[in-house]
Amino acid sequence: MQAEVPSTPKAMTILAIEDDPGDAELLRRRLAQIPGFQFQFRHARDTRGAKAELSHTDVDIAFLDYHLGASNGLDLLEQLRSSGETRPVVVLTGNADVYTAASMTRAGADDYLAKSDLHPEALLRAIKNANERQLVREHSKRSEVIVERLADENVELSLANRLDALTGLLSRAAWTEIITQEHERSSRYSRTYSVLLIDVDYFKSLNDIRGHAAGDECLNRLAKCFLEVCRSMDAVGRHGGEEFVVLLPETDSDGALAMGERIRKAVWDLGIARSDSPDASPVTVSIGVASSPADQWEDVVTRADESLYVAKALGRNLVWGERATKATARAQGPHERITVVVVDDDAGDAELLRRQLEELRNLSFDYIHCDNAKTALTALKSRQEALVFLDYRLGETSGVDTLGELRAAGVLGPVIAVTGNADEYIVADLMRAGADDYIAKGDVGPDVLRRAIRNAASQYSRRSTEARNRQLVAELQSAKRSLEGKNRRLTELYKTAHQFVDNVSHEFRTPLTVIKEFSSILRDGLAGSVSTEQGEYLDIVLNRVDDLSTMVDDMLDISKLEAGVLGVARRNCQMQDVIQNVRTTLERKAAAAKVNLTIGEAPTLPDVYCDPEKIARVLINLTVNAIKFCEEGGNVSIEAARPDDGPFVRVRVTDNGRGIAPENVEAIFERFKQLEGNLRSSTKGFGLGLSIAKELVHLNFGDITVESRLGEGSTFAFTVPVADPATVLPICLRRLSTPAASLLSAQAGAAVDARVLDALDGFLQHQLRRSDLLFRTAPDSWLIVAAAGESELGCMIARIERARADTNRNRPSGPLPLLRIEIKGTWRGFQQSRELIKRFECERRGDAGAGI
Repeated sequence: MQAEVPSTPKAMTILAIEDDPGDAELLRRRLAQIPGFQFQFRHARDTRGAKAELSHTDVDIAFLDYHLGASNGLDLLEQLRSSGETRPVVVLTGNADVYTAASMTRAGADDYLAKSDLHPEALLRAIKNANERQLVREHSKRSEVIVERLADENVELSLANRLDALTGLLSRAAWTEIITQEHERSSRYSRTYSVLLIDVDYFKSLNDIRGHAAGDECLNRLAKCFLEVCRSMDAVGRHGGEEFVVLLPETDSDGALAMGERIRKAVWDLGIARSDSPDASPVTVSIGVASSPADQWEDVVTRADESLYVAKALGRNLVWGERATKATARAQGPHERITVVVVDDDAGDAELLRRQLEELRNLSFDYIHCDNAKTALTALKSRQEALVFLDYRLGETSGVDTLGELRAAGVLGPVIAVTGNADEYIVADLMRAGADDYIAKGDVGPDVLRRAIRNAASQYSRRSTEARNRQLVAELQSAKRSLEGKNRRLTELYKTAHQFVDNVSHEFRTPLTVIKEFSSILRDGLAGSVSTEQGEYLDIVLNRVDDLSTMVDDMLDISKLEAGVLGVARRNCQMQDVIQNVRTTLERKAAAAKVNLTIGEAPTLPDVYCDPEKIARVLINLTVNAIKFCEEGGNVSIEAARPDDGPFVRVRVTDNGRGIAPENVEAIFERFKQLEGNLRSSTKGFGLGLSIAKELVHLNFGDITVESRLGEGSTFAFTVPVADPATVLPICLRRLSTPAASLLSAQAGAAVDARVLDALDGFLQHQLRRSDLLFRTAPDSWLIVAAAGESELGCMIARIERARADTNRNRPSGPLPLLRIEIKGTWRGFQQSRELIKRFECERRGDAGAGI
């Protein structure tokens, strides 16, 4: 039926954006063949010319070449759409597969046409579709502006409720919501999380001395510091006032203590002054640590608060948690012997300390006394893990300076500072220099020493673990950077190779289409009479064009197979219909090669379940291959049958050519593998045809075999399953590479006509992966068998719905109806081959309850 010519008050202005004048002239002639269609034709050969024409000419519709010389026509289309250009654009391509069509639609094309399909009805249909989509696009743009404005307002409201107004951290309510979810998750899966409760030391005095503005600035800088130190998965919130709280998912006590220490050091390094005095000490934080498990998350926060109280009681600027005490207690075993180095210029004080140490139970130690820093460094050179008691005043030398020398020399063991004045600022200087704890000389006693040794040992254990972790992290990061560099290089090379194949294939296809079109015009006598000899020459040209087109198809298919993006649209069909669709092409090939082709009839065959286009490619590859290897006057036959009424239909392609040697039978299915010396045709391919045929047969759950004898010929046979779910499902499940399979049902949500339902069926086919199965059980109902587990199904359903919404935005013939998709169950392991099939049959019969 001829398409209706659009009624317009004036002739339409058509712009052809095409670098090939021959293709542009072909388009003009095809438009001129439309009865009653008046138009003005403009031609631009490149991007600059196209933009000039669109700026200065009242263009009604543009036809854009997919590949525009050295550039990509879609790049120009994207530039036009992003600049606000709304006039309809139809893309012309030599490769009209679904993936190319998807890229055109995403770029903003209103329709597309294959260059081999430029007949009047197709052109009229494209013009009408493009005009309708232009209207849809303009309405959609106005709607999107309104939706985006509402979405922005919702986001602003949501953020205002979830973020602290001063620091931008999570509010207490938002943090509570997150830890509630994390507690439930950790309890369900037996995982561990930790909580850090952080308090700013002496914050009230900072507020009183420097004012509230300085206090607010301090809190903001601390909040930024916490976010920089913590991981992206951690939740940092403001607990109230000068208290902050951090949730550390998947983190045990040791990891939480290490994170707390990193935060403490980072705050110290900020150097926020407590007062305006040049000698003012910096702002510090005390951190309490607690970890799950617990009955309620509130219990974990309570324990963190208790640890925070201990950290403040021990002098502030500390990280404290339950794990530190337990680890130290285990380290101080009754049979452990340690080396104690006392660095004190007062021998009396050193002796007093030794006697107090002897009173400690379960402590065995070797005692060394050093009266200056030099002898201490010599003694500790071979005793890196010794416990050091360091006097704060060491003659004329400060203990802080001595401690700095020890740490700089690589002494990483625990150090306890001994001072006669437990002033807060002195203690801060010692801790900043690297002391693990401190004691006042007036307080030296067994309990104080035991507590100090325990704390120092805990800090040393933590410091050693951190050093080792830093080393391991550095090694891992180095290895990661190396691997990432190699992966980037491989990815770039892989993309370059695929882009090269796609571009070369398209560049081949475009001139081939033109050659075939004009050769056909000449052959059919449309440009004048043709003699018999000229007709034979033109048949040869057409035959060679078909050969080259097959080679281009092979390159595209192998590229998509390697990338895993070759789509499969399986459905019920008749094998005889598949054979008849390629019959004319095969007969012309055989006639050109002077080979006899016989196609058997099998009208009683049942329907098969396959992608008919892919099976047609297999049939073409096998038959053309057989013709090439036959001598003139040779015979090639195609037969389809159902052996023993079994689950498969088998198609056999037999020739009486030279045959294949036994050692080459398996090799012929390898990529780029060709047999030497047997090829009579002057057109030599890439050695991809049989490899692709094997892949396509496997995608349709069949097998391919070959039988051959040298000097007698070969028979290639492939199978396709009968269109019976009871047959197809077990075959599919045996070939699944995933441990789980799921059954879903889909139904159109509104009553629509058959044409829309057929479009919905095609939409579903292209949304499923090639390992999934789709069965149409009624005009508006489908069953889906997905190679996916429970966790993947939600994403799969959401992806289908997003794709439906995207399709409806660019579908002039009306939107696809809503799909109601329901998950029927997931089966694993041995259950797949029985329970899933049983449930499938029940759903197909409408007896869902019997399969439960």
